Amino acid sequence: NARYAKQVIGKRACLIGNLSPVATLLAKSPENVKQEAKMCIENGVDILAPGCGIAPHTPLMNIRAFVEARDEYYLEKGVL
Repeated sequence: NARYAKQVIGKRACLIGNLSPVATLLAKSPENVKQEAKMCIENGVDILAPGCGIAPHTPLMNIRAFVEARDEYYLEKGVL
């Protein structure tokens, strides 16, 4: 649980991750990828990344959606 982990570590460390490379990036639609990626950031993740390596045959559209989610999130928050 990223939200709990962020509460525990505060600003002492950065949280990295944690989008599932198989359940989300490989298997879901680009819109679902965006939604889950934004939720990771909202829950306290500092550096958005897959939970581990990207699975073979992951749709390029999903990888693009992953990166776009980060950009959209920070634009909406006025950070970029």
